[in-house]
Amino acid sequence: MLPLNTATMVLPTTDFWDVYICFVNDSPEDIKVRLVGDKYSKKLEILEEELTEYCQNNGHAHVVQCKEGHVYAVYSTEKNKDANSDTNTDTANRVKVKSIKGSQAECLWVDHGDIETLKISDLLYLKPEHLYLPFQAIDSSLSGLEHNEPSEKFIDELYKILGNVYVAEVVERGSKMSMILHDTEDADNEVNVNDKLSEYIMDEELAPKLPEVGETIECYVSYVTETGKLFIQPTGTGLERLNELMEEIQIHYAKKISADEFVSKPEIGKVVGVQYSTDGCWYRAVIKALLPERKIQVHFVDYGNMEVVSQNMLRELWKANRHMSKLPFQAIECDLSKLPPIGRNWTEASVLRLTELTPCDVVFHVKILYKGARNTLPSVELLYKDGTDFVSVNDMLYKDDYLFIPGATYTPQLALEELQKSPDNAKSPIVPESTAIAKDASHSRHDEIPSPSAGSAPEETFVYSDMPLPPPLEIPDVRACWDIHVSWVSDPSNFACTPYETVEVFNSLKNEMFRFYQHAPHQTLDKLDLEQLYAGLYDNVWYRVRISVNYSDKVSVYFVDKGDYTLIKTDNIQPLAAQFRELPCQATRCKMGALKPYSEDGWSDKARARFYKLVNGKDLVAIILAKIDNIISVKLYDTGTEQDLDMDDFMIDDQLAVAK
Repeated sequence: MLPLNTATMVLPTTDFWDVYICFVNDSPEDIKVRLVGDKYSKKLEILEEELTEYCQNNGHAHVVQCKEGHVYAVYSTEKNKDANSDTNTDTANRVKVKSIKGSQAECLWVDHGDIETLKISDLLYLKPEHLYLPFQAIDSSLSGLEHNEPSEKFIDELYKILGNVYVAEVVERGSKMSMILHDTEDADNEVNVNDKLSEYIMDEELAPKLPEVGETIECYVSYVTETGKLFIQPTGTGLERLNELMEEIQIHYAKKISADEFVSKPEIGKVVGVQYSTDGCWYRAVIKALLPERKIQVHFVDYGNMEVVSQNMLRELWKANRHMSKLPFQAIECDLSKLPPIGRNWTEASVLRLTELTPCDVVFHVKILYKGARNTLPSVELLYKDGTDFVSVNDMLYKDDYLFIPGATYTPQLALEELQKSPDNAKSPIVPESTAIAKDASHSRHDEIPSPSAGSAPEETFVYSDMPLPPPLEIPDVRACWDIHVSWVSDPSNFACTPYETVEVFNSLKNEMFRFYQHAPHQTLDKLDLEQLYAGLYDNVWYRVRISVNYSDKVSVYFVDKGDYTLIKTDNIQPLAAQFRELPCQATRCKMGALKPYSEDGWSDKARARFYKLVNGKDLVAIILAKIDNIISVKLYDTGTEQDLDMDDFMIDDQLAVAK
């Protein structure tokens, strides 16, 4: 009984081998080859002749006790296929036992690649000299044809390579050799076998496919639409094939072309070749609209963007390369989960920020969160690797929710220059978490700025850092009830509320601020203090705000009495007069303390929408569960009906959340 072969196959150091295809298993990723030559195939012929003679003369050497992982001989007699011959051929081969079940063993033919179930009684013990030659079958795959779901036609063509000798170009070495096969039988017409086989796996086999919900895939982001949609290109054979074909058609169109390559009768839905105005390269596109003055609107199907071109820029694609019309479109349109934040919309600023975060040459990881009906876009989370950690682009944009306000702008270079001017402001232009509970009022209360009255002359200077902050908001103790008004909602783990008892006080404050700043002289503020409060004009209403980020002509502000962010013009920021600093900041950041997301992936879009509808703008009763890091953990009840309604129950019953 002999265990695994200890001899090691010494492979050629060159990248071109003569190989014999000895096994094919319905896939270009599972083939076996043998090296051809005196050191390999010739020695195998000698060994198998010796092994056949040994088996013929040693019938007593049949296996008594078979063991997994051990190598044995199997002897068989086959009738010659020649119809005029009555003779038989005796052969013996080496096999390795993979598994045993009763009186049978599943065996690997180590020099040929087949796997077959044999009777243990048909196996014979080997001698040590039968193992001097390394196992000859080499695990291999056909480069460029991996990761496909082969069609029946492809499998039929693949099996035609079985039993043939080729020159193998080794592309990648490892436990499985990736290679390109070349048929050199006709010296004047060498055939790339991989390319020939690829003709049979165009269509569905090269179509980009998204994995199942919860799984991830590597991709490039090829285009961001003005409504925040993404076009992604999954990495793989399809994209590789596209890049190869793109190189070929650039070369083709660089030459003088014939008249029949121009598109004389454009039709909506026709796939054509189009030269993109930005880089001058040729791409595949679908005609979307026929416009006046022989203008054509086209959609670049492998990238996602659109353009209006002249009709004379259209080409018959099949003329450049017959494979171009067969290759499936490589761009998939997707929605970004959680975006835009509920109650807001994509803006030019948020699209610009998303475009900046998704450079086209970076490989991203796309996690599939939802795959809906046929006409529904998949919802995804876009991740990139930062060292060993994955960073969510969705979360980054979600935190920058001020960018989803109409009229917002995002100019990274301008913001950076502005921040560099002031060392005090040298921080990343990302909106920080709001401080819902007011800071302790132990800050020094120096001389207050006198309140200007209507028609009075403005003060020449403001010592703004000396202005007092409002007193802290008093939050009831843990386990106490608190009447609240929900003023802003992101999801069950992130929303804001204000005390119900001071809602009218806050409304009065806004009215007073409006009257005051309607007549107060406008102050030009050369420097904004991120620790201070200001008056901010938004939608013709004055609010108390804290500056989050200064973008020169605009600022991101946090509404301390509502709990949300927005972007407003710097000219609409004014000093907050002393009489408007007496009321504590009203907004408190909250979370549902007894709930957690139904899925490990976090709050779904459906859960966020349902919670928003349940609580936003409502007057409710909160039971304080905990106070942690300026966030209040609560349970919410609607007591405006005959029976108190627990908001947790709605989320749990709808299978959008689970109880902690």
